[in-house]
Amino acid sequence: MKPLKTTLSALAISAVTLGAVSGGAIMLSADVVYAKGNDNGNGGGNGGGNGGGKDKSDRGNGNKGNDKSASKGGGSSAKKGNGDGFFGFLKKKDKTTKQQTASVKPKAAKAESKPEKAENRGALASELKGLNAAHASPNALANASPNSMVGKVAAYQTAVNNEAEREALEGELLLKEEELAALIEAYDGRTSEAINADILAKQTELDGLDPVADEAAYNALVEEIEDLNAELGGAVEFETASSTLADDIMGLETQIEDLGPTPEDALAIATDGRELSPEALSELHRLLGLPEPEVEDLGEPEEMAATE
Repeated sequence: MKPLKTTLSALAISAVTLGAVSGGAIMLSADVVYAKGNDNGNGGGNGGGNGGGKDKSDRGNGNKGNDKSASKGGGSSAKKGNGDGFFGFLKKKDKTTKQQTASVKPKAAKAESKPEKAENRGALASELKGLNAAHASPNALANASPNSMVGKVAAYQTAVNNEAEREALEGELLLKEEELAALIEAYDGRTSEAINADILAKQTELDGLDPVADEAAYNALVEEIEDLNAELGGAVEFETASSTLADDIMGLETQIEDLGPTPEDALAIATDGRELSPEALSELHRLLGLPEPEVEDLGEPEEMAATE
């Protein structure tokens, strides 16, 4: 026991000496002092509490209870308090921050989104009704009867895929129609048929005249016929140009007709006139491998209010 007392006395003297030397050089912050106080407090509390509990559970096994009490109390206080010290407090604080940050991640929200997504798909499938035939294979869609539900869905798929070509043809058709309308508006002459009739009549009249005896009348008819021929040339040019444009228009209309119904008409046939919500239409496009449907621009709120 004497050597132990001597050692403790030496340690006490060293602590006093070190405290006197370092007291003026090191100033601990309030957080550190608070942490050290908590560490010492927790160490003692855990040691006493856990030790007592174990003594009762072991029903009289005092040594075992005391051992565990000392281990729980002293070990815990040494590790949490004096063992770790200031740096231990920082590590503990950093670890707590990391744990709190990780708990913010919405893992539970992701887990809940799956049933919600499945529920939405179920509601969309219910709205699509017969349009769920869009689940058919590409081969089935290609070879389906036009009057079957699969065939109607396939017709809508084709109509959407042909939309770009249809728009290009319709744009060209519009230009041709505008060109023809401008040509007709600019021409105010007679038809070539009417002009030809006049030419034939004048020519018959001319044939009955003697160029020498009826020189004046003859020459006048010749000039009239020449004017009619000039008029005929303009009429023929107009009619040729307008006929060419008309043929172009007919050809474009045939090409557009060969593309089949428009997406709107094809969808109306497939749904039997029933309107789909934007979400259901988007789901139909997804099933058929089509791009997202365009959302109609309803205009600004002021414009919408004015139309109501």
